[in-house]
Amino acid sequence: MSNKRFTSKGKKGKMNRILQKSAILTLLISSLTLVNKQVKAQSGGGVGIGTTDPDNSAILDLSSNNKGLLLPRMSLKERAAIVEPAKGLIVYQTNFMSGLYVYDGKNWSNVNQSEARLTAEDTSIWSTLGNAGLSADNNFIGTTDETALVFKVNNYKSGLIDPERGNLFLGYRSGQNSAAYNSVVLGSLAMQKANSSGNNIALGFQSMFNNESGGHNIGIGTGTLVSNITGNNNVAIGSLSGYKATGSSNVFLGFQSGYSEQGSNKLVISNDANRTPLIYGDFLSGKIGFNTQELTSTVNINSNEANSSGLRFLKLNSQSPAANPSGKVLTVNASGEVILTSDLVGESASTFWNLNGNNIENSNSGIVGIKNNLNVGGSLAANKLTLGSGGLKLPFENQSNKILGLDNDGNVITVNMPTSSTGGGTGTGSDYWYIDGAGDLISTIGHSNRVQMFGMSVAWGGIKFTELNSTYATPFPSNGLALSLDEFGNVILTKNSDGGTGSSSGSGDSKWSQSGNIIFTPQDNKVAIGSGLESLPDGYLLYVKKGILAERVRVAVATSSKWADYVFKDDYKLMPLNEVEKFINENEHLPNVPSAEEVADAGIDMAEMAAKQMEKIEELTLYLIDANKRIEKLEKKIATLE
Repeated sequence: MSNKRFTSKGKKGKMNRILQKSAILTLLISSLTLVNKQVKAQSGGGVGIGTTDPDNSAILDLSSNNKGLLLPRMSLKERAAIVEPAKGLIVYQTNFMSGLYVYDGKNWSNVNQSEARLTAEDTSIWSTLGNAGLSADNNFIGTTDETALVFKVNNYKSGLIDPERGNLFLGYRSGQNSAAYNSVVLGSLAMQKANSSGNNIALGFQSMFNNESGGHNIGIGTGTLVSNITGNNNVAIGSLSGYKATGSSNVFLGFQSGYSEQGSNKLVISNDANRTPLIYGDFLSGKIGFNTQELTSTVNINSNEANSSGLRFLKLNSQSPAANPSGKVLTVNASGEVILTSDLVGESASTFWNLNGNNIENSNSGIVGIKNNLNVGGSLAANKLTLGSGGLKLPFENQSNKILGLDNDGNVITVNMPTSSTGGGTGTGSDYWYIDGAGDLISTIGHSNRVQMFGMSVAWGGIKFTELNSTYATPFPSNGLALSLDEFGNVILTKNSDGGTGSSSGSGDSKWSQSGNIIFTPQDNKVAIGSGLESLPDGYLLYVKKGILAERVRVAVATSSKWADYVFKDDYKLMPLNEVEKFINENEHLPNVPSAEEVADAGIDMAEMAAKQMEKIEELTLYLIDANKRIEKLEKKIATLE
């Protein structure tokens, strides 16, 4: 009995299941019937939802005015769990950088982010990620007809290759308004105006910025020929060369050369607009100047040094052999112009000086004046004065025991040499100077004064020490005094130039002293470099007005306790960030760091400030470590909630 009841109950359950499936099938058929007007299968395999005419190119065509396509939504963990995702698979990730992700066969890419890129399966199509395996003969970027190739940046024309007008432009907004021809423009904002001329070359940022109708110009460098509008045939090479120039046919070479030149046909070679050009010329007049812009002559030279021509011949000097004299020489007039003049004196040949062998002769009778101060004549009753091996040669014989002197009229005469037992003289007289057998100059004036030349001689400056010079091996200790000259040329004794007072001990209170390779200033004297340092704070020895430039600087720290590693000690109290914020709001600077007013008033100690900065860096590191621990803890909590 029980078996029959069981069998009956089993049949009844099976029947119920069949009825349920029939109901579902009936509902599905009814649903398809309801959407038949909106869903249509084409003979080519396309399906339309919301449209009765799906596009032939689509396998699925969705059309709606108020609904969209909803893709599978999943978390990062769920997306990562997809087994062997197909290339091209698309899902929407709901957490952690949520967005639409596409699988490219190797990696998932977020198409909402800027780093997402599309790649081409066909390598002949240029990809934003680059291409490989292309043929240089068959693949290119460009046009296949006479249409110009244009590049744009930020929707501004920034490149042009124009086969019709022969132009090449490259650079952000370079030549964007230009209607030029046969021109090359390379550089951001170069040749910006509506240029209508041609044959220009503009290379560099804003080069020929305002050029409108000037042609055959060359500007190479940032800001070259910026102000030129109508000028032609200019050449400007160097940043800012010809920046304000508006003329034509100029040549500017160098940084800022011809910066403010307003003329035409000029040559300027310079590297600083604030200095006179090294070379300045005028092509029209055919004149050129060196270190000057005054073109009074064909060649103008400014040596920048008084009484110096600035002209030097490297292969011609005073030791070079002289050519045959022409009786004319080059000289300068009152304006400094080089002129050709006669190398002779007087108006007739009889008044000239003549060269006879090694002698210079003048056949005139009378007096020869040298600056009207030295006259040779009078007692020299001879018909001429000649040059000998020792200099002047007088026309007297047997004058070996004579010396030159002056008579009452100022005439040079010969007189007898005075007598001396040591000097070897044969004349008379007792008061004179003579040289003894040792070569010393001795005065017998008054028979008591004696001046001897020990280790001294006469040189171009007066006295020369022959046994003492700057390389003397063992210099004497300084007594703070030194020999010097007054305004009349007299030798005087004065204080040493370093400010010593001349202590007899040799050390004195000189401001500087040297020991080995070290220079000292005693008594802790302060050293100030630069003008205007009137108030010097205590506690320092060196003060520099405009700063110090050094290749290396090392600051010594007295002890390790001066450095900031105490921050990492266990007993260091790290200020909570909310207290740091409160301190900053109230004081407008970090705790334990001097304020701007304190720095302006007292300056900073480099070692102390470096230690304070390291203190803040180490505190910041501790804050980051604590924050990182909190972040890791939160991430673990989030992971347990997924």
